[in-house]
Amino acid sequence: MKEFSHKTNLLLLLSLVLILVNILTVFSEWETSGAENSLSKNSISIVLNLAWVEIGILLLNVIITSSIFFIIYLKIILPLRQAAIATQKAISIDEVLERHKINLDDVSYLKNAVEILCEREMQNQWQNNGFVQLSSILNENYAVQQKLGENIISFLLNYLDANAGAMYLVSESKAEFIRIYATGYAQYPANRCSLSEGLLGSVYKQNQMFHITENIGKNHFVGTPFLKIQAKSLILLPLFHANKVQGVIELVFAMEVNKEKITLLKSLSPNLAANLAASKHDFRMRQMLEQSQDMSNTLQQQEEELRQNLEELQTNSDQIKEQMREMTLIKNELASRIELLDQTALLTESDIYGNIIYANEAFCKISQYTLQECVGKPHSLVRHPDTPKEVFEQMWKTIKSGKIFTATYKNKAKDGSSYWVEAYIAPVFDDNNQIIKYIGIRLNVTERVEREIQVQKLLQESQEQQTELQTKKEILKENIKELRASEEKTLQQVKLLEIAKNELKSRIDVLNSAAIVTESDLYGNIIYANQKFCEISKYTLEECIGKPHSILRHPDVPKEVFRQMWQTIKSGGIFKGILPNKNKYQEDYWVDATVAPVLDSKGIPIKYISVRFDITKQVNQAKQIETLLENALAGNKKLQEQEADLRKSNEQLEESSNLLEQANQTLEQKVLRRTAEISAQKEQIESSIRYAKRIQEAILPTLEEMHEELPNLFVLYLPKDIVSGDFYWFKKRKHQLFLAAVDCTGHGVPGAMLSMIGESILSYIVGELGIFAPQEILSLMHDLVKRQLKQNQYSKVRDGMDLGLCMLDTVKQELQFAGANNPLVYIQNEVLTVIKGDKLPIGGFQLQNERKFTLHSIDISQKTNFYLYTDGYADQFGGAEVKKFMSKNLHNLLLELHFLPADEQKNRLEENIKQWKLAGKSKQIDDITLIGAVWGK
Repeated sequence: MKEFSHKTNLLLLLSLVLILVNILTVFSEWETSGAENSLSKNSISIVLNLAWVEIGILLLNVIITSSIFFIIYLKIILPLRQAAIATQKAISIDEVLERHKINLDDVSYLKNAVEILCEREMQNQWQNNGFVQLSSILNENYAVQQKLGENIISFLLNYLDANAGAMYLVSESKAEFIRIYATGYAQYPANRCSLSEGLLGSVYKQNQMFHITENIGKNHFVGTPFLKIQAKSLILLPLFHANKVQGVIELVFAMEVNKEKITLLKSLSPNLAANLAASKHDFRMRQMLEQSQDMSNTLQQQEEELRQNLEELQTNSDQIKEQMREMTLIKNELASRIELLDQTALLTESDIYGNIIYANEAFCKISQYTLQECVGKPHSLVRHPDTPKEVFEQMWKTIKSGKIFTATYKNKAKDGSSYWVEAYIAPVFDDNNQIIKYIGIRLNVTERVEREIQVQKLLQESQEQQTELQTKKEILKENIKELRASEEKTLQQVKLLEIAKNELKSRIDVLNSAAIVTESDLYGNIIYANQKFCEISKYTLEECIGKPHSILRHPDVPKEVFRQMWQTIKSGGIFKGILPNKNKYQEDYWVDATVAPVLDSKGIPIKYISVRFDITKQVNQAKQIETLLENALAGNKKLQEQEADLRKSNEQLEESSNLLEQANQTLEQKVLRRTAEISAQKEQIESSIRYAKRIQEAILPTLEEMHEELPNLFVLYLPKDIVSGDFYWFKKRKHQLFLAAVDCTGHGVPGAMLSMIGESILSYIVGELGIFAPQEILSLMHDLVKRQLKQNQYSKVRDGMDLGLCMLDTVKQELQFAGANNPLVYIQNEVLTVIKGDKLPIGGFQLQNERKFTLHSIDISQKTNFYLYTDGYADQFGGAEVKKFMSKNLHNLLLELHFLPADEQKNRLEENIKQWKLAGKSKQIDDITLIGAVWGK
């Protein structure tokens, strides 16, 4: 009896527990939904609806459970209790069932009903958990829609056991689906497709879910690490909100899908659609806000740069004029010195294999080969057979190691005659420290070497004589006295040479202490004076610099003397004269003056040098002699002696003048030698830049390959310097043609370095990565440029580039364009249209999280002229008022010329900008690149 009581109580307890579990489940769902304070309005409404559904399910469960309990009580518990009371002994359940004829099928039915109820409860719990988890995903803030799509698809794949999935947004402006995320496919679907194409188009039109289990498309394979599996089920779920489809979710299953998952997807659709519509609105608002901030920052930066540029132009204008004047003088002097070097030295240049690529006139004259005969030939052309091979082996070893080789050896002329050269051969390096060529300077030392050979012969003869002398000791003994006498005589000669050397030094010191040296400009203003001048004139160096020579003029000197002096020195002659001068304190002194002009390479005076000797004492003596002559004829003899002394002094002065002239010649030789060194350095730098230009031109596409695809095309490419910061780029892929005009930061060598980086990145993105959408190319190019230049928030490198990029699809007859600060101009039916690029550069400082560029599409099924260009043409100063040419004038000019052939358009554009600069007397301020082409007929 107790056993039956315990069993019945246990059964009753289990029934009550089942009812309590259902009640607690509903309340827990309410608490979970209430705890999510950040849920959206749509999410809250769905949770409330689910709560009412749970209440109904609870009531149904209570009724079913109560009914089951009542049936169990009537058919099992009550008979058991009655039988136990009647017999007062334990009765088995089987006996009870047999006695009361209870059917086991009824018990099985009740058991199945309980299991179904539990299964439904688990399904409800599974669906509720799905709603809650999805709501938490949707309530996050997403900066980009791709992240929202990734989280939603990842959740659905995990929760529904799907194998692949994708999410598409509807773009009403472009009438197409845009895939924002996809994963799990063996072959991924297209990024974009039309709203009227395929299964997605059918879902969009009918606004209902598609569940496909047969004839699934070939593209719907599930990818695994080892094989591809054909999908068994495909679900396309439309996301409908605000009376239109916002997007479509595609799920691919490798097995059949049960109804519970389909029910869950249908119930999730409204909430997903509402959040997707809200995210699209938030994303558009965020884009507009970022664009507004970018435009504001760009305008501020441009305003500050414009102000700084104006200040720099104002402050640098005078400096530029002065530098230009100095450069002109330096250029003239360098030209004269280079001409002198070219006439005196044998100059050649050779490639890295020793082949001659340049030879000057002096080389051709001595070697007797013409320039055409020696260019392209090896230097062995003039090698003399007597010169050992070891000399040239040492030469190659030295110059290949980057050092300068120096040697003296014999060469052979064309007619077989020989000549000796003193050679200096040096390597020339590029910016990567690689040898690109060799420069050789050779001096004709034939006479010197021949004299040395004669000396060697004399020495050899002397040695032979010594051998003979050794055999004739007796003769040597007899001549010892004579040799000793010769030795004494040699010692005396050495002493005399030492005395002459000391005397020469003394005369130089006398010249330095006796000569008055000044230099003046073309107007007679003093620009240099030595210490002797300051001592005689009593002026300090600061007082006389910049003053005219007239501060020393004596009033007794006739003006005709100075007219004669200016007439002589201006014509290139040398003026000599003895003149009185006055010092600072108006005291008289006499000078023996020699004034000579310094001429430039054209024979025009650039300044004047004056050498004066103080002869006040001699003049005073002469005056005293004249006084003595007037007073007494008896002083004749004394006067003649004084005149002799004066003549001797004059001879000494002339000798001093000769020494000064020799010193000046030595100084001029030093100046010429230093000028030659500077000229060689300048030539080496310019040669390296010219070689860099050849490298840069080699990476540019040839007009031949561009004309193969676009016959009516031209490229106007005008670098400001030898190398350019602009470059143009062309690439063909099947039926797609890519064309770009790029402007890198700066110009000259820095700009050219950036252009090499830009060209390699563009070719890598299209050729290696296979990315063909212009806006995606620019976005990836921006990331790669920043990575290449190591640009971050702490970096000081803000360089980058502006460009316009076109992709011409010859099959679809469509032109796609994306621009970074640079525009596209196209003309159809005599109407010119400008598509501005995004106000975002490639590289440089970045405020936004992700830099996106806009894609523009143009139908070119009719005849279309299109142009890409950098800002160099429009920004060029010129014209009568010296203003910028401006983009508006460029557009008008293109509209005027677009009907002409491509070559004629290029010539007219080039001539126009040339005349514009000429009218304003302006130099080119930036690199110019303009590409024009015509498509269609």
